[in-house]
Amino acid sequence: MGNRQGVSREKHTSTNPAELLAFKWKTAKMAFMSTASDFPLENLTLAEKLLLMERLWGELSRRPSEIPSPDWHGDILVERAKAVQEGRTEFQDWEAAKQRLRDRSK
Repeated sequence: MGNRQGVSREKHTSTNPAELLAFKWKTAKMAFMSTASDFPLENLTLAEKLLLMERLWGELSRRPSEIPSPDWHGDILVERAKAVQEGRTEFQDWEAAKQRLRDRSK
């Protein structure tokens, strides 16, 4: 049942992060949102923020053709191809590159 402002007074007791995030989203949307930029991220836990980010990325990645690539991406690709052609760098095996990144983060 809503109050005079139309804000739900519904309580949520689940400990499931996805259900809790959905509930917080629903109540925040009803109470505070006029646009997505008004979503009160500061009220979310780190786990909820990561879950929200994963859900947004999942949604965006379903339609990659709708996401424009900035011009500077093309500029970097041209520069990198030129560096390979000139012998200033070389391609690495993907598994080796991942291992190098893992080693660097230790």
